[in-house]
Amino acid sequence: MIKMNFLKLIFLVAVLVFSLGNIQAQCDYLDDFSNMPGTNTVAPPTESKLISPNNWVGYNVALLSGTTVTNFGSTDVNGWLLRGSTQTPGSLVSPVLPYGCDSLSFKCLARVAGGSNRKIKLKIEIIQNDIPAWTETYETTSSTGNVTVTYNNTTDLNIIGDYTIRITNLCPDNISDARVTNNYLIWNICITANPTSLSAPAVSLSGEHPRTEGNYWDATTVSLSHELPNTTTIYYTTDNSTPDPIYDSLRYTAPFEVTKTTQVKAIAVRGALTSEVTDSTVAVAATTFSFVVPKEATVFVGAKDQGVEVAGNYLQMHYVPFTEKPPAYTVDTLAGGAKKQVFYGVGGAHNYRVSMDGKLTHVGLFTPNATSKTLEVTQAQLDLHSPNAVDHDVNSLNGYNHSDVYLNINAAGHLRMAKDSTFYLMNIRVWQALNSTVANYFIEPDFHHYVTNEAGEEDNSVVTLSADGTLTAVGAGTAIVRVTYDAMAWGESAILYSALWPENTGVFVVTVSDAPDAPATGISSNMHIGEYWNTAEGVDKENTLIDAEGDILYYP
Repeated sequence: MIKMNFLKLIFLVAVLVFSLGNIQAQCDYLDDFSNMPGTNTVAPPTESKLISPNNWVGYNVALLSGTTVTNFGSTDVNGWLLRGSTQTPGSLVSPVLPYGCDSLSFKCLARVAGGSNRKIKLKIEIIQNDIPAWTETYETTSSTGNVTVTYNNTTDLNIIGDYTIRITNLCPDNISDARVTNNYLIWNICITANPTSLSAPAVSLSGEHPRTEGNYWDATTVSLSHELPNTTTIYYTTDNSTPDPIYDSLRYTAPFEVTKTTQVKAIAVRGALTSEVTDSTVAVAATTFSFVVPKEATVFVGAKDQGVEVAGNYLQMHYVPFTEKPPAYTVDTLAGGAKKQVFYGVGGAHNYRVSMDGKLTHVGLFTPNATSKTLEVTQAQLDLHSPNAVDHDVNSLNGYNHSDVYLNINAAGHLRMAKDSTFYLMNIRVWQALNSTVANYFIEPDFHHYVTNEAGEEDNSVVTLSADGTLTAVGAGTAIVRVTYDAMAWGESAILYSALWPENTGVFVVTVSDAPDAPATGISSNMHIGEYWNTAEGVDKENTLIDAEGDILYYP
């Protein structure tokens, strides 16, 4: 333990020495004024002021861009020109800067107009609470040419807390000609901070597939940052341990990727200062299944998860719409953009529907597992049959391909509604396409609804019918509703289930009245079961009404 502590002490000293040297060589705040306006802007020698994009304020100054600076011996800098008028000397004031100040430097170039006695004389002040906390007068010797220097503070600053910097052109007093002015160009202001404590590093996330705010699917990129990026070092861990710059912690140099939910902890180190620990849970959810389909296809994934509690037992509900599960994300660049891959983050048994306008819809069930994670439905499969394909063989699929439709109207096929009322239309394929008669997990085809008037013309002035099957009575009158459905292919084997046989087309009449207690229309079924349907027991069913929902008559 003693040996280990000694080694740790030696390491800390080495880190401290390296860090302090590194801090002196770098800037916590560097403004080269590279974002200055593209043209020169000049403030007159009054109290008028100019403000740079970085919120520096100049009085009796000009903001110079690179092309004009050629007059001052340089072609690649932007900066502030402090004018040397004795009436209103040019000055430059910084925005409020945080974290204190340990050192200050900048570049300065002097050019005297109308004389040869050239020198720099500036007053540099650090101001806190409107009072100079530190002042230095900087002056060079006289020269016959342009003067370019790099200023560095000559005394320890040790400024703590927020502050501003003010630089003023003092106009050297040995110039006798009143027409002569000294103009100073200031640029590359470099400040080393003097913090008494460090804030913890910040964590930011980015990724191609956002899930919810701050979360991503499958992978995310983690970036760590600090308010003093040039003079602090960030150490982090991804195993829920506390970061330590000595033992096994990772030194942050670039963003990194995580592919599962990860605990990221990080600290910032600057010399002898160490921040508190940032502790962030980076949530990454894994997708479990995907569909590869043509780019124009639509994928629907649903769950039979609606239920009701009866006598303490949870019972799964049938004959209700599936609960749609939204995709996690879609990659639409497969096969040069001809295909797309739709990813889902679901577990357990679900159903799917892959459809495309004018093509054969494919349906089926899937359960994500380690060996089954992707299902492809190709263009050739969608083109396998027409969506209007009809199979009249009553023996197909052991009789389950018989294609009729059940509508929840009534035996007469006539629905009466009051204006502004609604009715939920439930249409079911008969026989149903299901996985087995025991499991009874059935999937309905794509239904089509047509609303017409008594002349057979499309007309929504009496009722409207939404995609979810809601009939809404909007005006008085009579409407006829026709229901059909398309063929579909079940499962990876693409078992064909016929489109609705045309002779079994679902039809019913809707009468809408303004009066909620309107008299009956008198419409009734005029068809009865004939005497040849009499049972062996002699029960006469001749006068039994035919049920429009389920009884089918075929005429030669």
